[in-house]
Amino acid sequence: MSSTARQLPVSVAFVRHHLSAYVGAAVLLGVATVIATAEMVLYTGLASGAAVDWSQFSEFDARVVRSSLTASRGILQVMCFTTVAVALVLVFLGFRNMLALRRRELGQMRLAGASVLRIRGMIALEALIFSAIVVILAVLLGQLFAHPFYLLLQNIGVFGQSLHVNLGFPVVTLLAVAAGMILCSIIAAWFSLRGRQTANVLEALDGNTTGQAARRMGVMRIAVAALSVAGLALFLLFMPDTGSENPVASLLVPLLIVFPLGALAPLVVPAVARAISWILRPIIRGSGVLVAQRANRDARRFASNVLPVLILVGVMGGFSIGSGPDQATMQADYDTQITADLVALPETTEQADTVADDAAEEDGVTGVMRSASTTRLIEVGRPDGTFLTVFNFVDLTSYTDMFVGEPTSGSFADVGGNRIVSTRETDEVGDLIEVEAPGGQTVQLEVGAVISSRIYTDLLVDWNVLETLNPQVWDLRVFLTTVPGQSGTVADALSETAPMLTKAEFVQTRVEQRQSSASSGNIALFGTVYALAIVAMIQGLAASTLNRRSEYRMLNLLGISRPRIITTLLSEAAVLLTTSAVLLTAAFAFIAWRYLSGAGDAVATAIAAIPWGEIALTFGAMSALFLSTVFVSALIATRKLTSDA
Repeated sequence: MSSTARQLPVSVAFVRHHLSAYVGAAVLLGVATVIATAEMVLYTGLASGAAVDWSQFSEFDARVVRSSLTASRGILQVMCFTTVAVALVLVFLGFRNMLALRRRELGQMRLAGASVLRIRGMIALEALIFSAIVVILAVLLGQLFAHPFYLLLQNIGVFGQSLHVNLGFPVVTLLAVAAGMILCSIIAAWFSLRGRQTANVLEALDGNTTGQAARRMGVMRIAVAALSVAGLALFLLFMPDTGSENPVASLLVPLLIVFPLGALAPLVVPAVARAISWILRPIIRGSGVLVAQRANRDARRFASNVLPVLILVGVMGGFSIGSGPDQATMQADYDTQITADLVALPETTEQADTVADDAAEEDGVTGVMRSASTTRLIEVGRPDGTFLTVFNFVDLTSYTDMFVGEPTSGSFADVGGNRIVSTRETDEVGDLIEVEAPGGQTVQLEVGAVISSRIYTDLLVDWNVLETLNPQVWDLRVFLTTVPGQSGTVADALSETAPMLTKAEFVQTRVEQRQSSASSGNIALFGTVYALAIVAMIQGLAASTLNRRSEYRMLNLLGISRPRIITTLLSEAAVLLTTSAVLLTAAFAFIAWRYLSGAGDAVATAIAAIPWGEIALTFGAMSALFLSTVFVSALIATRKLTSDA
């Protein structure tokens, strides 16, 4: 009989003995694989265009959709590969925590004469079989969830409602995800016990250790923490524009937070443990010393337990803090650059024309400007699929009556008809732009002025050209200036034609739309990361708590009651949560300082725009789940102990 066959009964016995831990690891691995598969199938299908049903589009619309998908490829890459990377890291930690349960049994195998290589091989083979069974089923399930996941993203506005996809059955993508997850599991199993630990039989037999003993902070750990902090600081100090100006950079900031937080956690845990044990010593007495010693000894294990909290709250908070100043800057621009007193919201261009005609007849109206936007036009001469051009159709002759801002080049006196205004820094006065419409008609436009604006992007085209090109448009508005004190009278007179808003109300609606977009984007981009973090936290805490049964028995024999043991475990959880709070507060303060430094006079608005309450509520919810998981796991792990000292 081969050595592999002889090892299988031993492996099966270990699995039965630690069945609950293996079930937890299987759930984590399965959830991570399902999510990673769904995102990879969606990304590969949309990035290549193979999943799009092109038969639903005309040739013109197909070019526009292809450009839209290409323009969003960067965000899709960040969303997809971030989820996959987080899934691999959490699976690695989950396997390591699970296999730490068997450290005592592996020490007994060493006493029986098994070599380190043989033990590693046995564990790796178990991981291969175990992960293959879980991953194959999860990959197939992830393929089924790919289309519902797409529909979810479509409902929150990531993709257009008219875009229909057929994701099919991408064999190469499914095999790549399965191979990555299985390989990650094998690597985690192989390195779950270090060579010096498996070689040291007495250390391996110590049931109170977890395979991650860290009595002293190594130079390498401190160096990694220092480099992580320095890297984040340099990126924040020299980072490019974020927010709406550079969405990819905005997504990188919350992701980069995780690295220094994870690297600093093992360094901060012992200090926080000593402080908390000193504070709680009158309540938990000797258990406080035990908490401090355990935190110093197992700092890396403690850090791995709290890493999901740092990932979830760090990413969510970093994204929210980053969007606050951008929102404040946008609000300040609307407040200072819009001089219109009223804004009508027509539903069609015909209704916009009617509002403009009726407003021109009102005595209290001093200026009228129609506005509509579209991307359903092609800028000829630029490669299809490079990016979409936003065409804003406005009454150029009235633009300066509604908005404040001097051209950086050219003059508004020279625009109108086919002479347009550009907000792109790369355009110059005199540049010719040929535009193709869905109906096949083309118009040649000439740049007559260049301005800097955050209210409008790309090109401002005269309203009269809209009739020639006739594309589908949205964001229809009619801006009105009125005689001082006549805004209410004018609004009442025109309210039957279209809904009317004051300038303040219009700005508020734009702010609310920006907030809603940020919230939807947060869920769409990082929702899967949050789900993985929650599952990983529960699995890691349960495995870590159950792994220490022999320690609980020893404490019980020494006269420590079951309630006090559970209190000690909850004190350890308080140490980890306090450590998280310290690290997250420092990271958020630095990030907020960096973002707010560019807010200028809008600092107060930017601070108010950051959803501090939502960030605190998220941390509070994760803390409650953290403590609940530790408490339930402790009840299970100590159920055979006596309640009295």
